[in-house]
Amino acid sequence: MIRLKNPDDLQSPFDLVQFPSLGLFYKDKTPGVLVKYLSGVEENILTAPSLVSTGEAMDIALNSVILNAGIDVNQLLIGDKHAILMYLRSTAYGDAYQVHITCPKCTLTGKTEFYISSMMAKDIVEMPDEHGEYYFIMPKMKIQGQPVMVKFKPRTVADEKKINYEIEMEKQNPRALPQSITIRYKNQVTSINGNDSSEYISKVSSNFPIRDSLALRSYMDRVEPGIDSKISLTCEHCQHSFNDDFNIDSDFLGLTPEYKNVLWEECFLLSYYSQGGVSRDETMRMSTAERRWRIERISEEINRKNDAEKKASEAAARK
Repeated sequence: MIRLKNPDDLQSPFDLVQFPSLGLFYKDKTPGVLVKYLSGVEENILTAPSLVSTGEAMDIALNSVILNAGIDVNQLLIGDKHAILMYLRSTAYGDAYQVHITCPKCTLTGKTEFYISSMMAKDIVEMPDEHGEYYFIMPKMKIQGQPVMVKFKPRTVADEKKINYEIEMEKQNPRALPQSITIRYKNQVTSINGNDSSEYISKVSSNFPIRDSLALRSYMDRVEPGIDSKISLTCEHCQHSFNDDFNIDSDFLGLTPEYKNVLWEECFLLSYYSQGGVSRDETMRMSTAERRWRIERISEEINRKNDAEKKASEAAARK
């Protein structure tokens, strides 16, 4: 049974977002969560410069839209978080997503679009163990004559933050050798030949042979649940169609600090033209999709009224 944080949240539009992981990697095996539509409340959070700069804006917004009680955003798998972001983006701003490309055929740059709904969850190609982990036996490497078995877990939101933070810290030391791969292993590998010591894992993983390391990373990428990053694009200049990788990142929702002015303007217009029927607070809590739909309907009615008045004026002038 689904436990809700606040039953009153059901008054807002919402739906069930199925996890690409199918919940196999969580203790409670939660296969998905109820997520309400994005509203002005979350848009205001996502365009707050100080929150964005500290990286807290997205977590606060996700906590606001997830209706299930007991869900820790930081413990979500990366792919499951991406599924929620896709739902929020498509329901708030539409299924079409514009991207800038350089065509591999004509080499011209330009804009094109793809549909978010075309991005599908990857198949679960192998089942994890009872702890939500996988193991991989290195093709060549041995320790004391024994094959090396690496156990690892898929990345969570918390893992990704830690990995990115450590990589950024590494970049600040120009003399340091690149360690991004080792940093990933340190945060995902849970044991090597049964030894779960972080010091041991860090020491051994930093000495993985190149071919074995490539094989391990290929396997990790293959079994990690998530969204298939391949999208189909068409060049607007030569109509050449091709596939490309699209990574969902913190900019996926497309909100910038400047968007706050758009939000305030829409809230003002809706409140103004409703002649007091809808307050500013109500427009902020209203789903973004409904707010924009209402503004479009108001615009249609105003245009219809203006056209009617213009026709009436022209008819009167001809008499």
